[in-house]
Amino acid sequence: MTNVSASFQLGDLKISQLSDGATFRDPKILFDGVEEKDLVAALGLANSSELIPFNFSTFLIESQQNKWLVDTAYGFRDPEENTESCAELLIRLSEKGVQPSDIDFVVHSHLHFDHVGWNLDENNKITFPNATHIVAEQEFDWWINYEGNDHPLKEKVQEKFKPLIENNQIKTFVGDYKVNEFLTMIYAPGHTPGHTIQLIESGGESLILVGDGAHHPQHLVHQDWHPIFDWDRPQARAARKKIANIAIEKNSIVSGVHWPILTLGKLSEKNGNYDLKFIDK
Repeated sequence: MTNVSASFQLGDLKISQLSDGATFRDPKILFDGVEEKDLVAALGLANSSELIPFNFSTFLIESQQNKWLVDTAYGFRDPEENTESCAELLIRLSEKGVQPSDIDFVVHSHLHFDHVGWNLDENNKITFPNATHIVAEQEFDWWINYEGNDHPLKEKVQEKFKPLIENNQIKTFVGDYKVNEFLTMIYAPGHTPGHTIQLIESGGESLILVGDGAHHPQHLVHQDWHPIFDWDRPQARAARKKIANIAIEKNSIVSGVHWPILTLGKLSEKNGNYDLKFIDK
């Protein structure tokens, strides 16, 4: 049975990854145009038609002072075939003893629909009534204000933010932004125009949550391998290199909302070649 939640300690912080849908994806979608022999070798597959685990999830971070979320996952929807914990994020949250009203703020890596879904609940009411939603200004403007954005889900994304805007629950920033003593948003565009990653530090340890800078751990090793979803491939490739180099410099753990629960890694580099080792925490 697939893990749908897991927690670990990072310094003084409790970190939990909570699934809103644990499923499988065609690797050719996540690694567009990669040679089959290279793909199956890197992913340990029998062939490139073998499906790989994929998650829609959120990270809950709890300190003594507050509780916050990184992204709000896919949101309320009908059950999906071969998907565990489908649309069950609020159930996973309650299993951790946390109610929606307990969330003090939400940070968004970017505003693709599967990262903002639980901004509103099944009744289109604000899910986290006491939470400020924090997002890069360039990302927010791209989805909410820029008429030139022709993404097919643009209007659905806007619907997820309209009540929050009306309720003054949005905070934007430019560049890198230190949210609190533990959390820094780092600008890493490419997947979307204002994509960010989250650097979390406590007790001499650090964790980088990669957003969609890396849908799969192998994106950090093979930084020129792209999912079909990347908005600007040269920027996305540069963002992956930036993520990897920061992780190595800080000896950070890396993880991601689309990675199976719980996937934690440490990166290294030698002569321009990157390697990732999985770790337990």
